[in-house]
Amino acid sequence: DEAPSPGRLSHIKSYRQELWFNLPARMEFVNITPEVIAALAESGIREGLLNCFTHCETFQIAVSNA
Repeated sequence: DEAPSPGRLSHIKSYRQELWFNLPARMEFVNITPEVIAALAESGIREGLLNCFTHCETFQIAVSNA
């Protein structure tokens, strides 16, 4: 593998934001779409991939293209 030239990756942007939720019930459904959209808007990134993940093994993220 050849190392990329210094200017080759200059167009790549990265942004990270952590969202924390304290839920009163043991099991609860929370729509985090508004928070994710706000984080994306704040990033200024207009094209690419968004990676949304959780550190907790009992948490689930559902994606819908509806």
